[in-house]
Amino acid sequence: MSETKPKRSPRDIHHGAFTSEGRLVAFPTCFPGASVPITADESLITALDVSMDGDVYGGTSGKQTHLFVGMFRGITGAVFDMAAIKDAQHCAAVCCGRREFAAFVNGDKGGRILIHRLQGLPFDLIQEWGFRRSPCEEIGVIPDGGRIIHAAPDLSRQFAVGVSEGHLFVVNLEDKSFQLVGAVKGRGRVGVGSEENFYGLDTKETLWRFHPSFPYVGTPCDPSPKRRMDGCGPTMGERSTIRFALHSGLRRKPVRIR
Repeated sequence: MSETKPKRSPRDIHHGAFTSEGRLVAFPTCFPGASVPITADESLITALDVSMDGDVYGGTSGKQTHLFVGMFRGITGAVFDMAAIKDAQHCAAVCCGRREFAAFVNGDKGGRILIHRLQGLPFDLIQEWGFRRSPCEEIGVIPDGGRIIHAAPDLSRQFAVGVSEGHLFVVNLEDKSFQLVGAVKGRGRVGVGSEENFYGLDTKETLWRFHPSFPYVGTPCDPSPKRRMDGCGPTMGERSTIRFALHSGLRRKPVRIR
């Protein structure tokens, strides 16, 4: 019996005819010839993430924060300024989910978490097309005016874990909820391991670990002076062993993590 091959849509054939791997794209923050770039003193890009469809989402810092999407498919490309965020001058991170993306911004009143729907892509950006701006939804505020340091999505793109100057928090990208889960003095970037563990820097030479299945944050009990953790953030993929003491209430449980 002959095997029935699945039919491909004209869109898949059109966009699949071009190589989209291993490219370096230098592109203005606009649709050339059709829109103007983001204002120069508001266009410093400080956060980027890539959606599951391959589109690039980002945030800027300056006099005002902007959220944008870059769509580079086949022979076409455009950058769309999705929103200018009021009372925000810094974007610490952008995390793409399956249907929405979260933006972590800072302003004079501290850090905020915003949710915005992912942008649909016109067929090829050559024929008739149009974009519509929609408002962001604010789902969380960091207590006491704390600033957000960084955040990163999990591998399944269902939630994101972030740190502020005094808290560790989780954002559910599916139901758009925000929850504080621990007291952490965040410093540097958040890293994601292969087993859904999140890692980051706390105080000097201190590395914390968090997993969404456990209601506690790990704190190291014997930091090694040979492996100083005073850089910009942890790098995943190293095969070194770190000894942790995990705190859950009054319990103290040492474990080894590879």
